Amino acid sequence: FEFKKGETGEMGLQKYRLAIARFLEWLGERAHHDIGRFASSDIIRYRNELLKTFAPSTVANKIKAIKAMFRMAHEEGMCAENPAATVKLSKKSNSTIERRAFTLEELVSLLKTASGEWRSMILFGLYTGQRLGDLAMLRWTAINLESMEVRFLTRKTKHPILQPIAEPLKEHLLSLNTSDDPSAFIHPELALRYERHGSGSLSNQFSDLLAVIGLREKVSHKKKPKGASQRETSQISFHSLRATAVTLMHEAGVPASMVEQWVGHNSKEVNRRYVKHGHEALAQATSKLPSIS
Repeated sequence: FEFKKGETGEMGLQKYRLAIARFLEWLGERAHHDIGRFASSDIIRYRNELLKTFAPSTVANKIKAIKAMFRMAHEEGMCAENPAATVKLSKKSNSTIERRAFTLEELVSLLKTASGEWRSMILFGLYTGQRLGDLAMLRWTAINLESMEVRFLTRKTKHPILQPIAEPLKEHLLSLNTSDDPSAFIHPELALRYERHGSGSLSNQFSDLLAVIGLREKVSHKKKPKGASQRETSQISFHSLRATAVTLMHEAGVPASMVEQWVGHNSKEVNRRYVKHGHEALAQATSKLPSIS
């Protein structure tokens, strides 16, 4: 993975490792063949196999890693032609299922079921509106209880987040056992799992929690055999906590531009008008989120 060092961070490199390792596993004995023997049809077949199990956006990210690998091999003279050059990324899903927000009753039920780091993650998800991976990898250095702020850089968009801490989240933070190391992870077990297996493993664990309270069907997370149909996308996932926070703020009358800034959405409309809200206004917006603990 030397060809990507300097271009991407450690988490990006880990995604490349996992994507290429999965491809080699799929190849089986062919993984030992000379790289020059592969054709675009091999990569297209692999892409289509992935689409039976994963969402198109996930497949696109995995294929990007494969394309980067073959591009490097071609540039280094390992193969006469780049077989991945003409391979198209997967198209957007035609699914009509839309993600939805949690109801407050569902959130209360979920909190009663969850324990340990997952209970903490749910609270962070609601009161910051941030993504699963960002919250799993959040460190204590991101938290400032004196100024009542959380500050970090999102992994997906590299968007800087500076957020007032909601009172229910502050109470939760004060109840946690802090580490002597300020750079330690707030959720160390989930952070380790994320580093080793990626976000999919954490998503599966959260899906199991949802299944316990009847919000999703219990499903097997084992690798599907070739030819098996793709699992239907659920309306509820960890990302629904983000949708819930945004929905609650909108329903409380918080201006859309303020919600965009609070959650870290990349809104072209807001950026074009250079709308920026001060800390006090954002703190008032954060206070609109109800306590569910």
